[in-house]
Amino acid sequence: MKFTIRLFAVIFIVCLSACGSGSSYNEPLQQQHLYVGNDNSPGQILQYTLPITSASIPTVTIASNNVTCLAVDDAGNLAAGDYAGHLWIFDAPLTSASTASATFNNGSATGNGQILFNSAGDLFASTEDTSVNLFTPPLSSASTVSQTITAAGITDAIGAVLDASGNLIVGSDANLYVFAPPFTAAPTVTPTVTGASYRKIAISNSQLFAARVDGAGGIDVYNLPLTSASEPLFTMTNVNIPEAVAFDSGGNLYVGNVGDATIRVFSPPFAATSTPSVTLTVGDPANFAIFGIAIGK
Repeated sequence: MKFTIRLFAVIFIVCLSACGSGSSYNEPLQQQHLYVGNDNSPGQILQYTLPITSASIPTVTIASNNVTCLAVDDAGNLAAGDYAGHLWIFDAPLTSASTASATFNNGSATGNGQILFNSAGDLFASTEDTSVNLFTPPLSSASTVSQTITAAGITDAIGAVLDASGNLIVGSDANLYVFAPPFTAAPTVTPTVTGASYRKIAISNSQLFAARVDGAGGIDVYNLPLTSASEPLFTMTNVNIPEAVAFDSGGNLYVGNVGDATIRVFSPPFAATSTPSVTLTVGDPANFAIFGIAIGK
């Protein structure tokens, strides 16, 4: 009996050591944050600890004017951009006293659409024009465009996301363009969705979610991979002029609505009639315009 008890104790201690905080088992449990930008002057970047509720308050507020896009790299560093084509990097850990460690232009762009990092730390920045610019690390105030990704027909490149195969999907008005790495060949394009005006886009599992702001707006949902015959499976309508979308590690969809300054959270499975499980008002709609959100460390 004593031998059995001692053996159990040894196994228990080994298990604790193998399943400690540094193991891969706990990686999905790491804390995530939601970042919300205000396209106003004066403006802010708000950081919320997930999960949020309708009563959540920011844990960090960074003064930053006219924020239209946000992205977080794997180290928790935050990139932001404004409507005038300026990009900023804020180093982790963020505080309300954080200031940009790097400031540079998105090439010759006069605006910024969606921005994102890949696992190598490359920054992709759409221009709200005809292209997406690529910046390679290390990012600094001397950073310049390493590659311009463009194609005939792109007129309003706002949305940008990478799929599981590393393909770059660009949202442009009523079209979605797919560029295969190294992003130099002509893209494929989906059929035009008449009347749609696409903004930011996001991917979860095998589906793409595209925010559209025509009318009251909606979230068009596509199956991946996209082909020349792709069309939306359905449109989520319980939104209010959605400009930005993002997913957390649990597969929940966050929608930033410029119509009423809310973040609405939708839990899977998704359908046209999905209703939000959480609605958080981040400010007065007259003074807070949500054009960019991001989720990361």
